[in-house]
Amino acid sequence: MPLHFEAANGSAIDHQHGLEVFQPRMEPTENQGEVEYQYWIFRGESQYSLGCFGTFNSIKNEGRNVDVFTLNLGQNWVIESIFKTKDRLNILGDKFSFLVGLSEGLVRVFQSRRDNDNEVRYLALSQEAVLHDHGIAIPDGLLRLPNGDIVLAEVTVPAHPSASTVS
Repeated sequence: MPLHFEAANGSAIDHQHGLEVFQPRMEPTENQGEVEYQYWIFRGESQYSLGCFGTFNSIKNEGRNVDVFTLNLGQNWVIESIFKTKDRLNILGDKFSFLVGLSEGLVRVFQSRRDNDNEVRYLALSQEAVLHDHGIAIPDGLLRLPNGDIVLAEVTVPAHPSASTVS
């Protein structure tokens, strides 16, 4: 049965499999605009970790400020870590469904945010070539970006202006 995460207060929960993913520790790296994500996944008393890199950019969209965070799930070491986690959790099903389901959990942890002045978008991305190297066929219908990235999951959190800026 595939993963199905629902947003909770600061986490995402898959009730079927007893999994909970919490908001990651996010640290800037030495590279401008790059972010390191460190996630913890819990099943009862057991803990599993997952790390990846991504980016942060602020853009204007239809006159609104939008903060965009990406998670790069297209590096070989990240894909291997994700599939090791699948094996450790003993989740049945194909690898691509697990990847998409886990990606949804990784971005849904942010869905309950209420501390953001700007709209915020979180995107979990991968690359088709890397997935093919791992024997994974990409189904039609996924959003493909001009740079070749594939959007596995995304969440948009509306702006919640702070009380000090509300008139």
